[in-house]
Formats: sequence, structure tokens, C-alpha cells
Amino acid sequence: MARWSYTVRTVIHAWIFVSVTSDICPYKECQCVEGLIECEDLNLKSMPTLVVNKVSFAPYLALSRNSITSVPDGSLPSGLGGVDFEGNPLTDIGQQVFVGSSDTLTTLKFSNVNLSEFPFALLYLGNLQHLSIKDSQIQQWDISVWASLGNTLKDVTLVNVGITNWPDWIPVLPLLTSLEFSSAIVSIPDDAFRTQAQNMLSLTLRNVTMTSTSSIFSILPALTDLILDNNKISQLTGLPNFGRLTYLSLENNSIANTSHLTDALRPVQNSLRSLYMDGNKLTIFPDLLFMTSLDTIHLSNNLIDNGNTGAIPTSVSFLALENNRLTTLVSFLEMGTKLDTLQLHSNMLAELAGTDYPANVFEIDVSLNLLSRVTESCFPQNSKLETLRLDLNPISTVSVSAFGSLVNLRYLSMTNTRIRRLPVSMASLSNLITIDFRGNGNLVCTCSEYILRLWYSSNGVDCSGTCGLTSIDFFLRDLSAACPS
Repeated sequence: MARWSYTVRTVIHAWIFVSVTSDICPYKECQCVEGLIECEDLNLKSMPTLVVNKVSFAPYLALSRNSITSVPDGSLPSGLGGVDFEGNPLTDIGQQVFVGSSDTLTTLKFSNVNLSEFPFALLYLGNLQHLSIKDSQIQQWDISVWASLGNTLKDVTLVNVGITNWPDWIPVLPLLTSLEFSSAIVSIPDDAFRTQAQNMLSLTLRNVTMTSTSSIFSILPALTDLILDNNKISQLTGLPNFGRLTYLSLENNSIANTSHLTDALRPVQNSLRSLYMDGNKLTIFPDLLFMTSLDTIHLSNNLIDNGNTGAIPTSVSFLALENNRLTTLVSFLEMGTKLDTLQLHSNMLAELAGTDYPANVFEIDVSLNLLSRVTESCFPQNSKLETLRLDLNPISTVSVSAFGSLVNLRYLSMTNTRIRRLPVSMASLSNLITIDFRGNGNLVCTCSEYILRLWYSSNGVDCSGTCGLTSIDFFLRDLSAACPS
């Protein structure tokens, strides 16, 4: 899951509240609004026509999604705060094009460029803090340019940029607090971040073919966010042991050993709040009871089929177990006294028992399972459930008191099931706002459901779906009035 660095968010938000002070927008073809020079999506083949050579308050120049190939000297006004060249197939950048913004320009973004070498024009930038380059096969990365930027650069994003070996210029960026790197490299040295050891806050390494983590991250005491998605990691070791890591994502790796995972997480047991493990090879739920601050757990797209192992701490509020092989609910769910969201889409659950999960859950998704019946025993007493998704289950029966305990329910979705009649138990859902019954081809509406008419009209429920060729809304609102009372 990609996350913007704190510094980039702060800078972008600041620009929104400043204004370009010139009465004339610096480019003829563009528009200027509240600190933003808008030149995006104009089908420009070359730089727009410059009519003002200097701007104030460091505005942000947005040139993304054009077809510009060259940025010659003199084509940018001086005093810019940031420039976005993303989506332009640049082949040439004038060496002095940024001279007029050497002290003001803090952010620079490129993508899909056709540059063969890292632009020497960046040598003139004395205050650049945020640099992003994506989907650009640059062949030469001059270390002298990086060394010049190292005096100010704090945030770097390099995604699919043709690098096959760990960059030798990373050590010349001592102020780096955030790095996002995605490129198929052979290996990462254990001391890769030795010069950033005290400053690095956020680190993302995607698609770098890592198989283990060794001690790469153990020297980063300030690290709060670590994202290692889309690698080949099977062994996780060396997490920072300094109590600051709050966000860890290991999606789409090869982690299968639950005991090893549990041991690997102990160094961050008191700090970690979010754990993303989607797309690994776990077959049983890990024991995470010792993770005292954990709030969010994602374990979707694994191979978990055993619901009788593992544990979660009481601090967890969100649990995702979609696309696993569960036949029963995991036995420890009742421990989740703060659990409010439970995602169980695409498992093999044949029944849902209200005793298997806590009453404080307010959203549950059990779509695409094997449920055939919905009864009052499916839900806990005094349930706080507000959203219930039962789509794509072979449900044929809904008991007359099935929803009796769901006094807080606001959204009910039962699309593509096998129900034949409207559930009269909906009459107890006094707070329901939306119902979705689309895709129920066997559903018929008869006077047996007349009891629902008063409930439907009194609550102003929004209902989607049909009984044959008749909309359920029309039946409940108009046709049912003809039924004998």
C-alpha cells in the first residue's frame, strides 16, 4: 500500500493556500489558481509560451500528461516552488533551466521520460527536498549531481527506473528521511542506509527481489513506516528494535512460517499499529497476542484454513481475512473487544454464528462463502452491526426473526443469492437506509410480504433489485397497497 511521505503532504498542502501574485499567468496557454499554475492535459508538444519571467510565493507548476519532449533554458519562470513533468516523454532538459528557481524550488517530479542520463540541470538546485522519478529507463546516474542534491534532499521516489544494482550514490544523501525504491536489483548491502541511520522515517522497497531482510533495517532507529511489498521474502529478520515502527507492509511475498513471523515481530511488539501481510503463503493464523498496540491486520490472499490457532490482541479494530480457505470463524475473534470491521469475503464458511465474533463489530463482509441460511443465531445479542454484506452466497432461507438483534443496521446487501421471498425479518431493521437485492433471479414478491409495506414507507429505505420484472421499490411502495390487510 503506497503512502505519501509526511514532508510531501505538508508541502503540497502549503501551496494550496498561497497565490501567484502576478496579475498575469506566466504561461499563455495555462491557468493560475491559488498558487498553482495549471498546464495539465493540454496536449502540449512543447513548453507553453512564457509571458511572465518571474513569479512570487513559489507556485507549483503542473505540466503533467502532455507530450513535451524538450525543456530548453529560459522556458521556466524564476521563483517556482515545484514542477511536475510526469507523463511527458522528455528527451532534453536545458542545463540552466532551473537557475532562476535555485533557492525556491523544493519539489520535482518526472515520469515516462526518455532521458539517457540524470539531468545535470539539477546541479543548480540549492533547495530541492522532494524528487520523484518513475517509469524512466535512465542509464547514467552521475554521482556528482546526487552529491550536490545531498545537502537538501529529504524525500526520493525511484520507481521502475532501470537500476539493476544498488545505487552507489545513496550514501551521499545523508538527510534522506523518506525513500521509495522499486526496481529489480540483485541485492541490497546490509549497510545500505548507514548514512541515513538517524534520519530515515519511511522506507519502501518494492519489486527488488529480496528473499530475506537480514540486518538491513536494524540500524534505523527512527523508522516508522516500512513497506516491502512484491518481493520474494520468506525470512523476516532484523526489524528495528527501537520502538518506533508503526506501519509494516509485506504484501505479496513468500512468508509461510507462522512461528518465524511471530518471533520476527517481537522487536516491534509495543509500537506496531498496522500489519499488512496480504498475498503470502500462511496456512494458519499467527499468534499476535503480544502486539500491544496493533490496530489493523491484513491477512487476505493467504492459504489460511485453520480457524483454531493464533490470537489477536484486544487493541485490534480491523481484521481482513479475505480470499483464504476458512471453513469456520477463527476461534479467537471473541477476544477482539475493540474489533469493529471484519472482512471474510471469499472463504468457505458454511455458517455464521453470533457467538464467534464480538457484538461490537459494526461492519462484516461474508460475501462469496457457502452460507445457505440466515437465522437469529448468526448475530450476537446487542449487536452494533451497521453494515452487513451477504452477497454471492447460496442463501435460500432467511428466518422470520433473523435480523431481530440488528437494531443498528444501516446497510444490507444480499445480491446474487438463492432467496425466493423478501425477508420479512427486515421489518425489525428500524435504522436501515439501504438494501441491495440485485441479481436474485428467483425472487418473487407476494402479499405474504405485505407486512413490509408500512416499515418501508416509514423508514424511507433505498432499495435496489427486482422481483421478476417489477422493482422491489415499486412493489413495496405501490403494489402491496392492493394486498388484503
